[in-house]
Amino acid sequence: MVIYLEHTELEKAEMYLLETKSHIETKDYEMAVVSLDTCKFIIDHIIDKYEFSLKNIF
Repeated sequence: MVIYLEHTELEKAEMYLLETKSHIETKDYEMAVVSLDTCKFIIDHIIDKYEFSLKNIF
């Protein structure tokens, strides 16, 4: 089985993860939490979108 993920979705997740790291390095923890939450939302969306289930087939 071949799984195709749109590169833009993966790039967005990577961007927010790097943004989180940057905020942590500058000790801006409030913005780090926001960036990490956004990254988690994108990853959850990718999982829901590409998960093998009946709702994705029909």
